[in-house]
Amino acid sequence: MAWCKLVGAKPLMGLNLGTSTPEMAAALVEYCNVEKGTKWSDLRREHGIAEPYHVEHWCLGNEMDGPWQIGHISAVEYGMKAADAGRQMHYVDPSLKLIACGSSNSSMPTYLEWDRQVLEQCFDYVDGLSLHRYFGNSPEETAGDSTRYMALNLSMDRQITESLAVCDYVQGRRHSSKKLWLSFDEWNVWYRTRSGSDVDGNKQVAPHLLEEVYNLEDALLVGGLVNTLIRNSDRVRIACLAQLINVIAPIMTNDSGFYRQTIYYPYAWALLYARGAAMNVVVESPTYESQSADNRAARGSKAIESIPYVDVSATFDKGSGKYSVFLFNRDLATPRDVEIVWEDDAPSRALESLTLTGSDLKAVNGFAAPEKVLPQSFDRPATANNRTRLQLPARSYTVLSLLI
Repeated sequence: MAWCKLVGAKPLMGLNLGTSTPEMAAALVEYCNVEKGTKWSDLRREHGIAEPYHVEHWCLGNEMDGPWQIGHISAVEYGMKAADAGRQMHYVDPSLKLIACGSSNSSMPTYLEWDRQVLEQCFDYVDGLSLHRYFGNSPEETAGDSTRYMALNLSMDRQITESLAVCDYVQGRRHSSKKLWLSFDEWNVWYRTRSGSDVDGNKQVAPHLLEEVYNLEDALLVGGLVNTLIRNSDRVRIACLAQLINVIAPIMTNDSGFYRQTIYYPYAWALLYARGAAMNVVVESPTYESQSADNRAARGSKAIESIPYVDVSATFDKGSGKYSVFLFNRDLATPRDVEIVWEDDAPSRALESLTLTGSDLKAVNGFAAPEKVLPQSFDRPATANNRTRLQLPARSYTVLSLLI
């Protein structure tokens, strides 16, 4: 809570619904959000925190569909437990926004059926559904094929669409006017550091665990994932990159300093430039043929699909009059000419244009070479006759900031 206050972030509190109880969930709400005069709020004050934290968003457990979780139970049992927790938590603070555990991965054998059974039990007490996903250019997922890897954000699009379909199905079954939203509260690239000493601390204090080193192609895919989240932001209200420092992270530290990993830049651009509302962007692009970008292909599907070379999302901030356009060129060999046609108010000028690209998809940053992969500025494109034209470098992720 202290860190959130320092950096101006809203906390998203996770609850233990594996080995703990709905009663303790309500107690934690009381500790965090009630000013004084109760057992748990007075304990907070004894700890030196007079003002309540006013935590609004709460996850009702974590990946409860996973057999790896201590306290794992069936979907119906979890849904009933989540409903009980939600009921008790709302007694303490009716303003809470509660998030039920959906499927922890689209490759789970219970994918979507888990979500349906959970929501059938707790729909009345929750506002959102959680979903998770990690991506990688692994032999199992993409056979190490970078052209397939660059398309994996499209499987995130599908996961969002399918999860929302379940939410809306249960809404319809219950004849409810409440429309649930999604919390994509774990997502990132993660596939190298998932076994052996990378996950076993061997009883050391503060061991080095899960320290994924990201290359250029990882950063490009993170840009694609950012595009997916932006264009689905009408229903994806929360989206958390996992994680922040050292552990599968955009920032790496040691005793003497820090450096930014390649994935830092597209994520930072989303935070800096994606303001206002997402625009409805219609994209026409040449395509290439690839095996399905959906990771369910690992379970036997050999479907071939057409992948657009250019992937685009955009936002508009009415208050500042600024457009932000995020462009992902999946073409690993060839630059792509882009024409943006403005059907409404065209921008008068470009304020900034940055791209992340390079000749080596496997290039990484490190303490010895912290700026090997770095964003580059390029000529700000001009707009004439409601059209903005530019050329995207091959294998690149680009952001444009434009003013009406």
